[in-house]
Amino acid sequence: WGAEQYNLLIAVLFVYYIFCLYRYFDDVVALFSSAFRHEVVPSGRAAERRRSDIFYGSLGKLFMLGTCLVGVIVAGSVVRFGGGLPGEVVFYAPFAGVALFLIVVIAQNLLLGMVGVVTRSMGEVASLLRIRLVYFVLATLLAAPLMMIATVVQTQSSNLWFEVGCVAVGVAVILFVRESIGFFISKKVSILHWILYLCTVEILPLSLLWQAAKILR
Repeated sequence: WGAEQYNLLIAVLFVYYIFCLYRYFDDVVALFSSAFRHEVVPSGRAAERRRSDIFYGSLGKLFMLGTCLVGVIVAGSVVRFGGGLPGEVVFYAPFAGVALFLIVVIAQNLLLGMVGVVTRSMGEVASLLRIRLVYFVLATLLAAPLMMIATVVQTQSSNLWFEVGCVAVGVAVILFVRESIGFFISKKVSILHWILYLCTVEILPLSLLWQAAKILR
């Protein structure tokens, strides 16, 4: 596996990205107009996105694209910050990153499902899972081309592309935080429960992965 084969995989991923934009253009437009509007109405999001057919094909395929993007980001991070690592570690790092990401997502969904069963609020949990999926897809659409360019381009500008991609992900995270707060408020749930959810489900797994990465390094 050399640089040519790796760049070929990035090219295939980019073609898949373009295909998704073409195939689900109306859904993508509906997603962006919904996520960036000023007034957030969480209770109406499910019906709104069902009318635009967003949940019948597009989100699943874009989630797959986002999962592959996680591997690209891991690869770019290893190249930039993992100097001196053995070649085998550099090769397997993207695959390990994707596997860990999927494990975290499954664990988060199971945890939220358990909370929904115990509190008899599966409807609210399902809505929250939809919100999480929508903003992950939004982050994918914003950051994917930037991250792929940063991985392929071997110049000084590659770091700039990578940083802009991180900013794009940060924008999606901010929008997710805004809507998740509005969702909890609309359900008349204490803001303390939102903080508990954010720390337990969203931040704790990432902090554990960060500590594991530091130990392995």
